[in-house]
Amino acid sequence: MSKNADLDVLFKEWQEAMGVEGKRFVRDGIIHESTFETQSPKILFLGKDPHDKSVEADWDFREEWPKDPKWKHARQIKRWAYGILNGFPDWEVAANPPENTLLKVACMNVKKTGGGSSSTYEDVVHHANTFGDHIRRQVEIISPDIIIGGLRGYDLWSTLYGKPVALQMVEGVGVFRWNDAKVLDFYHPSNQLPHSMQYALLSRIIGSKKFNSI
Repeated sequence: MSKNADLDVLFKEWQEAMGVEGKRFVRDGIIHESTFETQSPKILFLGKDPHDKSVEADWDFREEWPKDPKWKHARQIKRWAYGILNGFPDWEVAANPPENTLLKVACMNVKKTGGGSSSTYEDVVHHANTFGDHIRRQVEIISPDIIIGGLRGYDLWSTLYGKPVALQMVEGVGVFRWNDAKVLDFYHPSNQLPHSMQYALLSRIIGSKKFNSI
């Protein structure tokens, strides 16, 4: 069975565990599995929740991202993914990637129900605590080499990982190892910082000796 098929089994269980709230469940995972499996490194982008306030949301990032959406969040992930997978070419190239690099990555949210343009800290913490086992199983199925977290400031990594983590700082950004994956406690892709500055910072972290030695 494929990884995404395994994820679908997990999502059914997860949705049922959420009860009535499960009607708003938004699925995610590996966007194009055969392409993802050939990448080095395999990248997972981990966010807070989908931007969707629907009463009964029923959609899947794995169906929407292949369409190369123009969402701010998706555009930024395309740039970061293109940089990581291509040795960080100049920003002028990465700013408008010549391919849909969303097809080469995986994405997942801690909270599977929409929260509009922002989530409350309490909502995300509640889902992390309540569905921690499901979250860890999803990461295990995806089996990434690098996790780019958009959770900076949420102090959730020990909850998500299921055990205490000791963040090491690289360029002011926390990094640690989650089993076989290297994790960056990075900015959310929709933040307001200059895009070129974030790209340069990501390049320095990924290329640092400390990050590569964790």
